[in-house]
Amino acid sequence: MVHEKKTRGRQKIDIVKIENEQNLQVTFCKRHSGLFKKASELCTLTGSEVALVVAYCFGSPSVNAIIDRFESQTPKSIDSSNLLLEAHRKINVQHLNNELTILQNHFETEKKRGKTLNQQRKVGETRHRWEAPIKELNLEQLEQFNLALLELQKNVKSELRKIIFEHSNQIGNLGQLNPYGIDLFGINAREISPSVFY
Repeated sequence: MVHEKKTRGRQKIDIVKIENEQNLQVTFCKRHSGLFKKASELCTLTGSEVALVVAYCFGSPSVNAIIDRFESQTPKSIDSSNLLLEAHRKINVQHLNNELTILQNHFETEKKRGKTLNQQRKVGETRHRWEAPIKELNLEQLEQFNLALLELQKNVKSELRKIIFEHSNQIGNLGQLNPYGIDLFGINAREISPSVFY
């Protein structure tokens, strides 16, 4: 049986302007922080000066300083006070980038932990149903409880079948393996001989 893909997966997207205004805004909102982060990393790693001019702006050292220098076409003046300020600023930016990376890693770790805790909570809720007094359950809860019990019964029978098949060569009498005559296969196990399993 061939399974159809539920999603289109990763596909190459043509880099052209998005015409739909709403889609354009959504795409920008999703991607602008990544753009600023990459620009900041570029400044930190290479010491380059970058200015991004979009609905939100980012500049290193500042947008106005870079635009003013670009418009006047004069090279950056080098004096000791500027060098000291620039070095201090770069250290601050690098420190903030490191903190951001640590916080993002911590956020991802906590996000995964949250998913794990949610799964454990769901399992815990299922387990606590066994402990609830049946008389306190409403009709819907009783139906869910019944379905859970049927699922449990199915799983137990499945495990018992596996054990019987694994050990059928070691034990000649099925009654010894299933002394209570539990109905594992839609028939009473006490009424059949071990040869049924071969």
